[in-house]
Amino acid sequence: MAHDKQNRDAILKRLSRLNGQVQGVSRMVEDGRYCVDILNQTAAIRSALRGVERLLIEDHARSCMEDAIQSGDQDRQRVMFREVVELMEKVRADDAPAAVGRACRPAGGDDAAGPDRRRLGGGIADGLDGRNIRVASRA
Repeated sequence: MAHDKQNRDAILKRLSRLNGQVQGVSRMVEDGRYCVDILNQTAAIRSALRGVERLLIEDHARSCMEDAIQSGDQDRQRVMFREVVELMEKVRADDAPAAVGRACRPAGGDDAAGPDRRRLGGGIADGLDGRNIRVASRA
């Protein structure tokens, strides 16, 4: 179903802004900018993209799903429900890479890093001190 004008304009505006952000990150990489600065920008891009997704989901619920509910067509309702569940699973899976950064630890455990180990605010920087890195297993 087509998006109503208000959401369509908001989505296009956000996508245009995202395009500019992505081009800016590309320039940062080309210029050899500091990795953490680039990663901060990619985090901002992910956040902005989630905003676009929220608008699309809102529009889908307000139009497509509402139409399916009002139609009384149970098969169509089931299809819409399955689509939303699959979408939520994808969104959750897309957030999984952040968990990988939290699972990174220096080889030999936290004590192996020595007294000069810095904690840079968690996430991807956890456990990175220039030594061998291992990913903690969940066995």
